[in-house]
Amino acid sequence: MIVTSIETKDNKLIIHFFSRENDKEYNWSVGITNTTELNEKEEEALYRYLKEKAHKIKSINFEEYQNFTDTTAIYPNKGNDLIYPILGLNGEVGEVTEKIKKIRRDKQGIIEEADRLELAKELGDICWYIAACCTELNISFQQIIKMNIDKLNSRKERKVLQGSGDNR
Repeated sequence: MIVTSIETKDNKLIIHFFSRENDKEYNWSVGITNTTELNEKEEEALYRYLKEKAHKIKSINFEEYQNFTDTTAIYPNKGNDLIYPILGLNGEVGEVTEKIKKIRRDKQGIIEEADRLELAKELGDICWYIAACCTELNISFQQIIKMNIDKLNSRKERKVLQGSGDNR
């Protein structure tokens, strides 16, 4: 389970969770007396609940994620076909773009919680395809992230974050 947001509303603390296991969102709420600060009883109730659920919340590193995605990858010529995950990546980026376009058109650009959750799902699909591309290239996702961090840190140090060109 992933905590997607925490809010206070009508003297309740509401925690929104997203379950990776069944792609469903859950909410847990507790009545509170003050919406800016929890009292001791409320803090204890929240602590007990989160402690109870903590065993279900697992962090995962990029290597584990890449290994997991490989177990769910089903496509023609897997292991020798970079084109398929690249096309899938492009499709998922298009889905995010389409959702943002509609939010801008229909909701004046205001992203609501339901939109945020839908966008998070699509971003997860993008991560899946990036991991699949890494696997096809026989490069670790972790290595790609490290290379990107190093590149951005170098640009930051040289004060060339802005501008154009891959090798600035």
